[in-house]
Amino acid sequence: MVRLAGDAAFAMNGMEVHTTVEYGIPVIWVVLNNGGQAMVHNIQDMMYGRSYDARYRLPLDIATVASGLGAQGRP
Repeated sequence: MVRLAGDAAFAMNGMEVHTTVEYGIPVIWVVLNNGGQAMVHNIQDMMYGRSYDARYRLPLDIATVASGLGAQGRP
């Protein structure tokens, strides 16, 4: 099974990685690390002519988060 998520979605819902590790469910997670909530950024830009902080100032280290949850993390 392959799970595709953006970095903001992973930040909100990524804790199921721990559950898959705990139950030995083989899942490959692909996280598109584009620096924040791109959909929110684009909608705000379209509606208001600018975005109001929908982007991360510092990128998330998804590989370290995955390792902390017991999975193998790779950048």
